[in-house]
Amino acid sequence: MSDFVRSVRPSDFYILGRGSNTLINPDSSVPYVVRMAPDAVVPERDGTRIRLGAGMPMNRLQDYAMKQGLSGLEFAAGVPASLGGMVAMNFGCWGRSMSDFVTGIQVVDDQGRGRWLTSNEAEFSYRNSIFHHKKWVVIAAELQMTNSDSDTVKQAMMANIQARLEKQPLRDKTFGSIFKNPPGHFAAQLLESAGLKGRAWGDIQLSDRHANFLLNKGAAQFADTIAVLQTLRSTVQSVAGIELELEVQLFQ
Repeated sequence: MSDFVRSVRPSDFYILGRGSNTLINPDSSVPYVVRMAPDAVVPERDGTRIRLGAGMPMNRLQDYAMKQGLSGLEFAAGVPASLGGMVAMNFGCWGRSMSDFVTGIQVVDDQGRGRWLTSNEAEFSYRNSIFHHKKWVVIAAELQMTNSDSDTVKQAMMANIQARLEKQPLRDKTFGSIFKNPPGHFAAQLLESAGLKGRAWGDIQLSDRHANFLLNKGAAQFADTIAVLQTLRSTVQSVAGIELELEVQLFQ
């Protein structure tokens, strides 16, 4: 990875996790996509700390933690993402975030140098981190967990998966949450209050189950989706006076 980063310009590649919260332009001129292999790093455990590769899917990570009798990441059960992407975006829900558990991050920086970052150096904030501002590739992460037992962890994971299925359209074609929650507000409530929940624009529909999810009901294209995103933002701005910030990542 270091040799690759040194051999290209930062604008020549896009770093992709599993793409579950990414809107991809199929006509992008970016020549390279960086995606870490799921098994590039062998999982290691040291007491209640685990070190795992960025490409590991969250379902495999949680299965590993469950078998090890380690608790902490049950809040993310059912999220179709990779560890690296979850760390980079500082995924969170139900009052917990990845930054609550990350103690170290192995990266290759924009000069091709490998290093480990501390949690403080990652500059975590709400749905944000240093990786939104620097073209650094996450290679692995170290997580601080707590001792539990496999059955308890599994039950919590299953309960959270069921809660997601009941509240979110996870079985539909969607890229996950559209917008970040503005301070003191919920994006879904703002969209619903603006009369947008369930509304359709051709093959694109704002979910009638959770208003912060867009659904592709057929053959929606990238340009169509961008136009709908602009409509959603401008409508909420007009109705509530609040500017929504995208949570979905745009690969243009």
